[in-house]
Parts: sequence; structure tokens; C-alpha cells
Amino acid sequence: KRSDNLSDNLKKLGFDIIRLKTGTPPRIKKSSIDFSKLQEECGDDTYLTFSFDLLPSYDINNQQKRYLLYTTEETKRIINENLSRSGMYGGYATGVGPRYCPSIEDKIVRFSDKERHQLFLEPESIYYDEWYLQGFSTSMPKDVQEMLVHSLPGLENAKFVRYGLMHRNSYIYAPKILTESLELKANKDVYIAGQLSGVEGYVESAASGLLAAYYLYMKIKGIAYKNISFYTVLGSLIRYISRTGINNFQPMNANFGIVYKANKDPKEQVISRSLEEIEKFKSQIDE
Repeated sequence: KRSDNLSDNLKKLGFDIIRLKTGTPPRIKKSSIDFSKLQEECGDDTYLTFSFDLLPSYDINNQQKRYLLYTTEETKRIINENLSRSGMYGGYATGVGPRYCPSIEDKIVRFSDKERHQLFLEPESIYYDEWYLQGFSTSMPKDVQEMLVHSLPGLENAKFVRYGLMHRNSYIYAPKILTESLELKANKDVYIAGQLSGVEGYVESAASGLLAAYYLYMKIKGIAYKNISFYTVLGSLIRYISRTGINNFQPMNANFGIVYKANKDPKEQVISRSLEEIEKFKSQIDE
């Protein structure tokens, strides 16, 4: 069930609410793509998992291919001539843009010296005829999107399943109001996690929610516990949203660069230390 007017109600309670604005890419009908003009990109040749103690859950011999393509001079021309019609550049929405995953408009404007920008076409599912144009997020109107997509090699006759659109997410100024246990500093019976706390990404949001639930459970039960270590990816993400300088705070997803001391110590040491800390935290949960 959706939460209507959540941002406005949080503002009334005294929260500093910021709007993150971003766009989604169009989805293209597979049968309208000329794959002969695209560069084929194959999947893994070795089984990979997110954890060392998990068995592979996919068939390495039955992977879906994706395809590499690039923007053209025509793509750049269309964007530059229609910037005033972009939801983000036309002033139709307020808010800050993401640090990562810039829109195609952002790429053309901010990196105007680049001759082209890399894109990927990948299947949304093996069950239906819909392909995702990775790297082409946009808030342009439909007619401009059609011109843009048709300026790309292999997509001259592309048919749209869904158009790209702009959306805005709300997040709080977490470093000002959240503790490292994801509690409100002003009311430690309230926990905030996920996208609202400034955590970006589906997996990251779910993980921070589970972590907040664990901390709350331990508090209710009166059991002493230690917070997840900053030497882990999740711990570093929590450190980021609770300790980053207030004036520089912006939503962040999981990445190696935010892991504590990742830029100072050898990579192998960072990884082994993180795994050790994860085992310690797991043993605390098991107890």
C-alpha cells in the first residue's frame, strides 16, 4: 500500500527532506532491434555468486546475451536542441541529480568533449519481448525519445514498449539526524533505513532495513550487541549515511570506494578483513 504525502508529513514533523531526481530508460521491443549492427557481449564463463558459501543458482550454458552500442553525433544534436524540453533541464522539477547513473542529457551536457557514450541493450526477462536500454535514462518527452532512440545504430526502426520517465525520490539529511544504529538522534525508538535514509539500490535498501530490524529486535529484547563493522560494505554504507559531512550528503549505493580504509590498504587485505568482520557479526546473530 502506497504512502501518500509521506514527504510533506515528514516535513511537518521537522525533517529536512531533499528530493533526488532521476530518470529511467525506455524499453524496446526485441523484434524491432537490428542486432547485426550491435556488438555482442557474452555472460560469465565461470560461475560467480554473491557469497562463498552459496552454490550457483543459474545455468552458465543458458545465459542471455546483451549488446554494446554507442551514441552518435545525431544523438548529441537532438539532445542539445531539445534541452529546454527535458524534465530535468527544463526546470519542470526541483531536486539534485544522482552522483552515479547520470541521464543521457547529463552525459551530453557534462561531458560535451566526448565523441560518444557507451550503452547496453539487455533483456528485461526471458519471458517477454522487452529490452532495457542501459545508460540511456531520460526525462525527455515521447517525440524526442523516439528521435533519440532512432539515432542509435541497430535501433533505427525501434518500437517502444515503454518510454523513459522522470521520477523523484525523497531522502532525509541522515548525517544530521541518524545514529550509526539507524535510530533517530531525537527519538531512539524510531528507526529509518532504505531509500529514505539516503541508501541507494534495491539490495542495499533491503539490507539496511534488515539491519535496522535486527538492531530494534536486540533493543526490545534487552540484548547487548555490536554494530556491523565499518570494514564491511554494509557497515561502510551505514557509516556514510550517518557520518558524512552534512553539506556534502547525497544518496549512495554500495561500492568498493566507500569501504573503510579501502584506498589505503591492499585490496586483498580489505577483502579478508571484511570477511572476518562478517563472520563475527554472523556469530553474534547466531547467539
